[in-house]
Formats: sequence, structure tokens, C-alpha cells
Amino acid sequence: MNKKLTYSELEKRIQELEEAEKALQKNLTLYNGLIETTNTGFVILDQEGKVIDANQEYVRLSGHKNLSQIYGRSVVEWTADYEKEKNAEAVDKCFREGQIRNLNIDYINAQGKITPIEINATVIKVDEVTKILTLCRDITERRQAEEALRDSEGRFKTIFDNANDGIILVDNETKKFDDCNNAICQMLGYSLEEIKNLGVADIHPKEDLPYVIEQFEKQARREIAVAKDIPVKRKDGSVFYSDINSTPITLAGKTYLLGLFRDVTEHRKAEEQKLKMQKLEAIGNLAAGIAHNFNNVLAGILGNISCIKEQYSDDKELYEIIEDVEKASLRGKNLASQLVTFASGGAPIKKIVSIEKLIKDSANFALSSSNVKYEFNIADNLGLVNIDEGQISKVIANLVENANQAMPDGGVINIQAENILFKNREYSDLQEGRYIKIAVKDHGVGIPKDKLSKIFDPFFSTKEGRTGIGLSTAYSIIKRHNGQIDVESEPGKGAIFNIYLPVS
Repeated sequence: MNKKLTYSELEKRIQELEEAEKALQKNLTLYNGLIETTNTGFVILDQEGKVIDANQEYVRLSGHKNLSQIYGRSVVEWTADYEKEKNAEAVDKCFREGQIRNLNIDYINAQGKITPIEINATVIKVDEVTKILTLCRDITERRQAEEALRDSEGRFKTIFDNANDGIILVDNETKKFDDCNNAICQMLGYSLEEIKNLGVADIHPKEDLPYVIEQFEKQARREIAVAKDIPVKRKDGSVFYSDINSTPITLAGKTYLLGLFRDVTEHRKAEEQKLKMQKLEAIGNLAAGIAHNFNNVLAGILGNISCIKEQYSDDKELYEIIEDVEKASLRGKNLASQLVTFASGGAPIKKIVSIEKLIKDSANFALSSSNVKYEFNIADNLGLVNIDEGQISKVIANLVENANQAMPDGGVINIQAENILFKNREYSDLQEGRYIKIAVKDHGVGIPKDKLSKIFDPFFSTKEGRTGIGLSTAYSIIKRHNGQIDVESEPGKGAIFNIYLPVS
């Protein structure tokens, strides 16, 4: 039997119940305050996905003004059309598996405004009835930030992939390549996948690697930003020169060097050509003065020799000596003539001509007393050129004579002439357009690699103990004709001198 409570006990129990109710009411007030002031939407759904209860933030997220507008309705109703099936499946999945985590769904209001929502839901039981407690968060700002980041990454990737300069991302510690753009793939001749398996040591000549690594380390320490004229080796082994602008960056906790490669090979050649022309001009001015004074001296000598020859014409022995002196003086006069041609005073006197006959006559003259033979391969319909015939004849005769001297045991010199067309500045020193290319090829010992760059320098010669101005004069003459002369050679494989003259 239940013990009957006394009045005082009953009064105490009532007071306890009242205090418990006040505490419960206080907790409910705090709970409601917390729920209604948070920026997270709370909604409770039944097993059909219909709203049983929700806070005001969820009402706002659903695109409505008060709870009565969404009570008893399915959440799918204010879900964007393209997300309805996904949301319905999520409700079913939550009941099956007990929860849903980080589900992104787009809600849409009556005016068509879309609000992206992140949903986390858990199955709960209230009075033995299964329900879903769902927390919804407005991720509009996050979505905008993600879109801005994607846009920024897209623009960066477009710039990265389409930049004219080559770009490589290098691991600072291992010096291995992590990423690169299309331009550097084309520069080096590797695919993207191949480059990602390479490192700094793989794209520079071995003999230059210590210097390259030194520059790399200086850039990594921010001591320098640009490493100039760095030799870079392509996949095929050929080398070009690049200015490399690098800056250290940190990605995912790792330090990299972001390097921009700019091919300066043509610029370097242009600077070398400019320096060579300045050197030739300076030496030419000196040579002009020397030649003028030398000619004055020789004029006196030759004049006196002429008088002496007349006086001693009967003395055969003395006459022969005088003739030898005269021949030596005439060789000096010829040298003075070369100096004048080499100097600025030897400006070409041009006229428009066909060059085929000039090439053949110059070669015949140069080889008139030689055991070396020649073969011509001259194209039909060669274009006309605007040249100083005497100067160009000297150039061709000089090249043929050099080829002759390169083959002391005899052989064949190949002389070729053809029409060519330069496009897109294929040759750094020549304008676009039509040219005559004249090639003089010997089969001699060739020119050492370390001497190729000096071959056109004044008074430089590959012959031991000798100097000359023949090739320097040729270089100067061709330049004054707005053309170009170069040489190709390998030791033991002979040499080819190429002349390019613009077609008129």
C-alpha cells in the first residue's frame, strides 16, 4: 500500500515539482535561445522526410517566413529541381544507415534564388518514434570562395600553359621537377611526363653544371633573382642559352623554386654580332689609316723600282733581284688593298647582276694553279642580287682558296648556289624575304669547335704561326651587303661556309 503523505510532505513535494518545472522551463528557454540565435538551421523530419519542427534559421534557408509555411511538407519541395532526386535518396539513406555527413544540396525559394546548403543529419528516437535531426548550414560564401578559387586557378593555368616563357617548378631540396608548362616542353623537346622524371642535372651540360647549381642555390637563398646566359641542354643534345628568373615559393609545406626560362640564344647572337661589328669597325678605321700611309710608301718604292729597272735592264742577275723586290712590293700593295676593303672606306659600289658567272669565274681564278677540283651545283633561275662585283668576287675567291688550303692532298670542293626564302626571322640577323645562298664545302681536316666562334675575328687564323684578315674582310663585305656569312664544321669532316645575299 502506498503511504499517505502528510500535508507538509505534500506541500514539500509540490514545491519540488514547481522548482523542477522552473528549471525545465529555464533549460527550454536556453535551448530555444540557442537554437533560434545560431546561424545553423535545425529541422526534425519524420520518416517521410516531412518537417515536424524547425528553427527560424532553417525556415529562412528553405525560403519561407515562418514554420507554419513548411510544417508537414517534404524538404524536397524547396530543393532545386536538379537536386530533388539526390535529396530524396539522402533521406532514405539516413534512415538506413543512421546518418548523413557533409551533403551539399541547393535550396531554391519562390523567387528562384538558390541557396547552397551543407547538411549533416542523424537518426534519433523520440517516444520510440524514429525521426531525423538535421543541421543545415548556408555555404553561399564558401561556394563563392571556391568558385573564385577555381576561376583564379583556371586563369593561372591558362597563363601558365600559354606563356611564351618556359616555366618549371623545382623541388628545392631534391632539385627534381614537379611541374612545368607547354613552353618549356617545346624548348627542351620532352613531354610533360618525361620532364616530371627529370631534374636540374638532366637539362644542363655536365661541364656547366657546377656553375648552374651555384646559381640555383643563390636563387633559393634570394641572393639573386635572375641567372643570365645559362646553357640549357635539349633532349636531342643541342644547347640553347636562357635567362632564368626564379623565386622561392612554398606549397603544401614544401619549398620550391618557380623558374621562368627565356630563350636568349638569338639575342645573345645579335649582341655578339653587334660586338663583332663594333670591333671590325674600330680595327677597320685603324686599318684604313695604315693602308693609306702604306700605299704612300709603296708608291715611292714602286716608282723607284721602275726607274732602277730601266737603268739596270742589261744586268740580268741584278734585274731579277729588282723584279723580286717589285713582286714583294706589289704583294704589299695587294695587302693594302685588302685593308682598304676591310676598312670603312671600302664601301661597296653596287649594281644589280646575275651571280652565277661571278661564282664560276671567282672559283676558276682561285684554283687556276691547284690540283684540287671543284663541282658546281647551281640552281636554275637564280634571283638577281645588288652587289659590288669586285668585293663579292674577292669573298668567293677567298673561301675557295681557304678550302683549297684545307685539302693539301687534293680533293673536290663543292660549290652550291640556290634560292631560299626566310620566314618568321628564322635567321636572327636577316630580314624576312628571298635570298641567294652560296655554300663552299671542303673535305679537309675541319675547324676545332673552340675556334669556330673566332673564325671571323680580325687577324685570327687556324693555321699555326699565321694570322690573316681574309675571313674578317669577307665578313665585313657581306655585312655591308645586308647579308650573312657563317660556317659549319666538325674536326675531320671538313667545313662549309655559307653566304646569304638578299635578292633584289
